[in-house]
Amino acid sequence: MRQEILDYIGDLNLGAFTTSQELPWDSSGTPLYVKNLKKIYVDRPEYTEETVIATLDGVTIENQTTSVRAFFACDAKALPPSYDDLVSDLRSVRDIDTVTGFSSRGCEITSRFEADVLVTELTYTFVKLI
Repeated sequence: MRQEILDYIGDLNLGAFTTSQELPWDSSGTPLYVKNLKKIYVDRPEYTEETVIATLDGVTIENQTTSVRAFFACDAKALPPSYDDLVSDLRSVRDIDTVTGFSSRGCEITSRFEADVLVTELTYTFVKLI
């Protein structure tokens, strides 16, 4: 799923931003997106399961949630003019059509400041019954 998201983002008009095939952190855990401004990083998928129905004969129906986080950072004092458009376009990744079988899709966007850098994190969630 990570590669499909990277491919989708790569097809967007990113303006001054680029994508990276690297994971968001280096081997020591330092976030690369803070060191490399205007570069979009996508993390590996994380999976959680929640039981919806458990029958007496041992059959369970579960919601499996796949979460994928993307990160990018830029200078907070000089935001690119296309910042809002970029965030809006990145939100649309939740509607990616090459990833199928999900009953629910979402995108949560959070921003925080680290010194003079604005870090934006997008968490895409895809839910399906298994």
